[in-house]
Amino acid sequence: ALGDPLITEPLVPPVAAFDYRLGVPYVLHVSHPRGSWLVVGSAGYEERALEGLQADTVFLGVGGLGSQTADYRQAFWRETVGRVAPSRVIPIHYDSLTAPAEGPFRGPSNAEAFLAGGLENTRLFLEQMAAD
Repeated sequence: ALGDPLITEPLVPPVAAFDYRLGVPYVLHVSHPRGSWLVVGSAGYEERALEGLQADTVFLGVGGLGSQTADYRQAFWRETVGRVAPSRVIPIHYDSLTAPAEGPFRGPSNAEAFLAGGLENTRLFLEQMAAD
C-alpha cells in the first residue's frame, strides 16, 4: 500500500484493507434518492478533486489539521466543504485512537499528540467556519 499510492481500477467490496492505498487523500461519496454524504477520512485534499459533487452531510477528518498553517486549513475547508456545499458537517478522526469509543473524550494521547497536532487550533478553526 505504501509503495504505490494509486488505485488504477475501481475497488468493489469486499476487498482487503491494503487494497486501499496510502499516500494520497481518498474520499467516499454516497448518493441516494433520500440524501447524500461524503467521508473525508483525513485532513488531506487535492485541488478541484471534488468539483461537481454535492453532499448533504460531510464527515470531515480533522486529525492533524490544527498542526497545519492557517492557509492550509482554509484551503482544506474550501476544497472539501466548500466544494460540496453540505447542510451539515460532522468532524471525525480527532479523538485519541486508543481511548474507548464510548468515551469520555480525551483528545490525543502522548504518542498521538504529534499526529493530532494542535487540537485547540482545530477546535477554534471549526468554530470559526461554523460561524461564517
